[in-house]
Amino acid sequence: MTHRTAAVLFVALAAVYLAAVNGSWAMRPDSALYLGLGRSLAEGRGMEFNGGQWWALPPVLPMLVAACRWVDPGYFLPNLIMHLAALAAVAVSVAAIRELAQDLPEAMQKHFVVAAALTIGFSAGLFVHVSLILTDVPFLLLISIATYAFLRGGRGHWGWYFLGAAALLVASWTRLPGVIFAAGLVLAVLLDLSREGYRRRALAAVGAGAIVLAGFAAWYFLVRTRGDPGTIDQVAAVTGERFNVFSPAKWPALMQAVANFPAALASAITDQKLEGWHFNLLPTAVLLVGLWTLLRRRQMLVLVPVALYVGFLIVLSPSSVAPRYFLPIMPMLVYGLLVGAQTLRLALESLTRRPAWPGWALAVVVAACVGTSAPKIAREIYWMRHPQFYAVYDGGKWSDFRNVSAVLRERGRPEADAVVASQPTIVHHLSGLRVAAGPPLWPREGPRAYKSLPPKEFAQAVARGPWRFVVMPADTPDWSEPMMKAIEESGALGPPERFGRLVLYERRTQP
Repeated sequence: MTHRTAAVLFVALAAVYLAAVNGSWAMRPDSALYLGLGRSLAEGRGMEFNGGQWWALPPVLPMLVAACRWVDPGYFLPNLIMHLAALAAVAVSVAAIRELAQDLPEAMQKHFVVAAALTIGFSAGLFVHVSLILTDVPFLLLISIATYAFLRGGRGHWGWYFLGAAALLVASWTRLPGVIFAAGLVLAVLLDLSREGYRRRALAAVGAGAIVLAGFAAWYFLVRTRGDPGTIDQVAAVTGERFNVFSPAKWPALMQAVANFPAALASAITDQKLEGWHFNLLPTAVLLVGLWTLLRRRQMLVLVPVALYVGFLIVLSPSSVAPRYFLPIMPMLVYGLLVGAQTLRLALESLTRRPAWPGWALAVVVAACVGTSAPKIAREIYWMRHPQFYAVYDGGKWSDFRNVSAVLRERGRPEADAVVASQPTIVHHLSGLRVAAGPPLWPREGPRAYKSLPPKEFAQAVARGPWRFVVMPADTPDWSEPMMKAIEESGALGPPERFGRLVLYERRTQP
C-alpha cells in the first residue's frame, strides 16, 4: 500500500470515527462501574463504588477515567480517547498484517493490506464498541501493539519484544486475559524453529514474558488483595472446576460454546446477527481454511495466541463465546478470513485453469463485511450526532434510567438512603445513592436477573427491607404487573411514579 493510499484511507476512517464523538454517555452497566471507580479515584477515595473497594478489578480503565476527570468531568474526553484508541488499533493491526503478508508476492501484499484496512476499519463489530467507555477498545489496542512488536522482534531487533512486554503488562492490568496473550505470543516464538537467530529470539521472548508475569504478580498479590468482600474478583471466578474439561458435566457447555462460535465470529466483524447456520457457517469455513494455510506457513504469532484465547473462552462458558470478547482477536480473524478466501481462489483457478484478477476474492470479503457493517455504522453516527441523544440511542431504553436517577439524586440522601434497582451500577453512578447488591433480592444470578424471584416474593422482600426507593421495569407484563400489584397490596410503599419503561416507588415510612 502506497503512502498516498494509506493517507486517504486513514483520513476516511478518521472522519467516520470522529463523527461519532460526543459529550454524552452511551450507558452500559459495566461502563457505569468503571466511570464510578474513575470518579472515586479522581476524588481521592480509592477504588470505591457502592460502599466497597474494588481493587480486585484491573485498574487501568478507572485510572484513565480519573485522569480524564482531572481535565474535564464530562464524558467528551473519555469518548474522544476511545475513538482515537480505536483508530490507533486499526493502524497498528494493519501494520501487523503488513508484516505477516511479507512472504506474499509484492502485488498481493498491497491487496491484503488494503483489504485488511477496509475490513477492520469499517467493521461495525469494532465501531459499536468505540462509543462505550469499557475496556474493549484499550485492550484491543494493547494486544495489537504487542502482536506487532513480537512480529518486528522476529524480523529485526530483539528490543521489540520488550515493547511488546510493556503493552502486554498494561493489557494484563486492563483485562486478565492479557496474561493469556502474553503466554500465547511467547509460546509462538518458542515454537517457531524455522527462523535464524532462534536462541536470541527465544531468550528475548522469555524475558518479555517474565516481565509480564512479574507485573501481573505484583497486581495479584499487592493490589488485588485490597478489594473488599462482595466486590467482583475475576481471578477467584476462574476456578479449576470450571476448566475441568474431562468432567462429563462440563461437556454440554463445551459443545454449546463451540456451537456459538460461527455466530460470534460473524457478529464480531459486522455486528449483525445473521440468522441461520447456513449464513454463519460460511465465514467460519473460510476462516478455517485460512488458519490451515497459516499453519502451513508456520505463522505461529497468529495461530497460537488466537488458539489459546479462543480455547479459554470456550472452556470458560458458552456466554464467553460472544462478539464482544472476540474483539481483541478480530484483526487476526479478519486476516485469517482473507487468507482463506485467497486460498480458495487459488484452488478454484487451479481447477478451472482460468486465471482472473488476483484480488477478486479479497474484494468479495471486503464487500460482504463492509456492506453488512455499513447500516450499523450509519445508525451509530446518527445516534451520536442526534441533538436528543438519550431519546434515540439504543431505542431510548437508557433515557428512563437517566430521568429517574435525577429524581433520586434530588430526593435522596447519599449517606442514609438506599435503592433497589434492576440496573444498580447505572442508578448508583447517576444518583449517588447506595443500591442493593445481594440477597435476599438476588440470591443467584444478580440484580440484572431481577425475575429470578417470583413477583410476589420480590414485592414482599422489598416491603420488609430497609430500602427507601425501588426502581424496576414496568414493561414486563408477566412479571411487572403482579409485582406492582403485590407492592400496592403491601402498603409499605407509596403510589408508583412512571418514567417510561420504569416505575419508581418510595417508602411511606422511612426506617
